[in-house]
Amino acid sequence: NLRRLPLTASALRGVADPLVGIVVFSDFECKPCSVMAQRLETLRSKHPEEIAVEFHHYPLAMHKFAYDAASAAAFANDFGKFWEMHDVLFQTGMLDRGSLVGHAKKLGLQANLLEKALANDSAREAIAKDRLTASIIGVSSTPSVFLNGRRLPEGATDEVLEEAFQDAKTQAEGFMTKFKIKREGYYAALMDLVPPN
Repeated sequence: NLRRLPLTASALRGVADPLVGIVVFSDFECKPCSVMAQRLETLRSKHPEEIAVEFHHYPLAMHKFAYDAASAAAFANDFGKFWEMHDVLFQTGMLDRGSLVGHAKKLGLQANLLEKALANDSAREAIAKDRLTASIIGVSSTPSVFLNGRRLPEGATDEVLEEAFQDAKTQAEGFMTKFKIKREGYYAALMDLVPPN
């Protein structure tokens, strides 16, 4: 049961034209999300020419600091520093507003602009868009990971991720032959074959 999840350039890490696209819905205050972020980066770094990972915000209401952390990451994204903020948030776990401002300063971002962005909820639209996408495809928990449109089991281990990658790679070779899809643009072409969500 595939989901149509075309990649955007918004919060994308990895090769621009992947064979395997990974879309993750995540929450910066979620410990399993932090673990999954490390696992996905390990997988991506093992296959740097074939994988791209795209992050979508799904801050859970039960987490006190998750929404502000998502807002800070969206703010950093506006300045090309999403993944740097992503990594700091997951690595430190320090998500209160004072810490977010400190992280912004360390990343060379203007802390006063982040403070205004948090006060004005300027990331509301970006977060709402990610939540809507999540709702449409049935996401209700974090982390939710989709590899080439296929949802992976919750808490997927390094081994499960590697196996899913290899399966997707084998599937890609078959699809490229069967549907005469070129390697260039493969992920986009695959998503075009998936019925709308």
